[in-house]
Amino acid sequence: MEQQSNAPTPRASNTASPLHLLDRFLAVIKNDDVAPMEKVEIPQNIRREVLRVANFLFGEENSPLLDAAIALLDSLDKSTIRFIKAMPSGRSVYIVRGSKSMEYFCSSKYCSCRSFFERSKQFGKDTVCKHLLATRLAPFLLPSFYTEVVSDAEFSAFIVNRCT
Repeated sequence: MEQQSNAPTPRASNTASPLHLLDRFLAVIKNDDVAPMEKVEIPQNIRREVLRVANFLFGEENSPLLDAAIALLDSLDKSTIRFIKAMPSGRSVYIVRGSKSMEYFCSSKYCSCRSFFERSKQFGKDTVCKHLLATRLAPFLLPSFYTEVVSDAEFSAFIVNRCT
């Protein structure tokens, strides 16, 4: 006869992170016909639902993170978040101006800020900072913000010039 253990079951290594869950939720409600920063009126019920889910995933212990991301979005400066997209490759990057007026590069899973670096050392993959969270929420909470479509050569030159 087998004995059953009362030890807690370890979490599966493929358990989804809050950022992954938010991405999946946003993909469901996203209108694929709209470019990321195209000016589109977001219905109020969608905005409320996005905030509700973000609060569920990033609230409580991560509340300062969500609050900081929302503060970035509440900035009156429209250039706080800029979306740069290269064509025809489709490569893209967000440029996010932080609270101390420093600009950071954000891709889908990376931010060049110090907080992201420190959190990555501590928590490993699926790390999130206020800049990354703000880039996820912006298309659903902001009516519009700066977007620029450039050639692949211009995009490469832009990245190289910003990194040197």
